[in-house]
Amino acid sequence: MRAAVVALTVLFIGADTADLEYEVQLRKDFEEFQEKAEALAADKGVTSPDRLIPVLMNRRSLWINGAGTGFFERLNSGHWIEKVPDGVPNLFLESSRTEAYVALGRVDRTKTRVRLYDAKCDVMLNGKGEFKTFYKGSWER
Repeated sequence: MRAAVVALTVLFIGADTADLEYEVQLRKDFEEFQEKAEALAADKGVTSPDRLIPVLMNRRSLWINGAGTGFFERLNSGHWIEKVPDGVPNLFLESSRTEAYVALGRVDRTKTRVRLYDAKCDVMLNGKGEFKTFYKGSWER
């Protein structure tokens, strides 16, 4: 027992407890999302993750980039999915909403942040630096 306590203490030395709890919660949310998506895909025979979870939300639930090659769509529980041309979807969690934009944080260790405005999408990569415009686009609903 003492060895286990010592091992855990060494493991968490220098770790920020709040960051660790945040990472654990994000992992749980992502695993729950994956389970629901797989269950819906099996049930409905849908193979595309884009629209597996039907959502009836208020305005600003679908943002499409101007080139028409990708979009951000709101799912249940404050989650968003980004569909990009390479076909690999990215999962985000809504962190706030203002009149100007919807703020999202990527559900992984990259700490990438996104702000979806009426006419553009600003991104802060790895949680560092300033937001930069990545896409022009608009809200479809």
